[in-house]
Amino acid sequence: LKLQFLYLIGSTARAGCGGVCDMKLRRSVSPVRDERAPPLREGSPLPVEEWTVEDAAAWAATCGGDAAGGERYAALMRAHGIDGQTLMGMAEEDLREPPISMPRLGDIKRLARALADLKRVRSKEARVEQYESDRLRVGRQYVRMLVAALYFLLAIVATTVSLVVAHERVPATDHYPPLPDIILDNVPRLPWAFFLSEYICFALLAIAAGMTCVHKARHAIVIRFFVIGATVFLLRCVTMLATSLSVPGDHLNCEAMTFDNWAERLQRVWAIASGMGCTALGVYTCGDYMFSGHCSGITILACFICEYTPSGWRAFHHLVWTAAVIGIFCILFAHEHYSIDCFVGFYISSRVFAYYHALANQIAGMTGEQMRRLGVWFPLVAFFEADSPPGGHVNAYEVPKVVASLF
Repeated sequence: LKLQFLYLIGSTARAGCGGVCDMKLRRSVSPVRDERAPPLREGSPLPVEEWTVEDAAAWAATCGGDAAGGERYAALMRAHGIDGQTLMGMAEEDLREPPISMPRLGDIKRLARALADLKRVRSKEARVEQYESDRLRVGRQYVRMLVAALYFLLAIVATTVSLVVAHERVPATDHYPPLPDIILDNVPRLPWAFFLSEYICFALLAIAAGMTCVHKARHAIVIRFFVIGATVFLLRCVTMLATSLSVPGDHLNCEAMTFDNWAERLQRVWAIASGMGCTALGVYTCGDYMFSGHCSGITILACFICEYTPSGWRAFHHLVWTAAVIGIFCILFAHEHYSIDCFVGFYISSRVFAYYHALANQIAGMTGEQMRRLGVWFPLVAFFEADSPPGGHVNAYEVPKVVASLF
């Protein structure tokens, strides 16, 4: 359809100039063609910007009206080294003025008309190519979003299974008392503090969801949230399974759970997953120490909110991080985690977020060798951020089309 469209446009242009100018954008057959030019796709015209001097001369020869005129135009292109890019920047004034200074008015008008028609056809072709490119990019983005969602789902399943296994292996409190901790040993326990930390997490999640809905790069943000969150919580699975620490306080009723079969374990997995592992939603877990999931969630949400809201909103960013810090310390004040748990959770979550975005914002300028190395060391970034714009996504906002259609 694209080729038929361009052919019809070219036919109209030829009819408009008395049939003396062939405006089909085709490859010029020339024995001295620059072999460094990009190879042609089968059945596709060569973009004007990639024409060599010989290509431009061959095109000009079709616009002369007769053999002698065409030869004059072709000789002009060769004499002044006019290639495709130069051709697209020319106007009628360039034909009249030095150094070209064409002497015949008919030649000036005829070639100027041909240049105008060429630019118009190329403009239409460029819009078609841009539309096709955008459509392919959006299609790839939806595929990546699906893969990211599956990756995130895998991380949720792995995390809940790890929680169940860790609860089976939790050390008995009568044999393994709480470990010394600089904060837990010096700050009295506040039973309500853990609920406050979860409410802060819920509030940050609501802000992040609203911000994502109105952001123009919402699909990219969702992909990054899935990938970063899944990666952090898969790392948390490793720490939970590798080392079992004693519970941080005697107030926790953390006897090791026993299951007769895997059906009971899967029921427990579903209970934890459906309640998002939150005490406020009736889920109680034990044994998931060394790496605080609550701290990681609060940190990741605060990072996303501050990254994808306007940089001028400094007061809002300070408020977000103040709430995040309060939420993290509330975890400690409730004696639900050791201090090292929150430190590890904050450090790993913030570093994964920072490193991922630093690489994603530079990927557009990487060479082929750099992309190959990136694919080896950071395959998630190489796959999910292959179409990222240079310098990162601009913080621009709009009402989603689905919402706008309702009004």
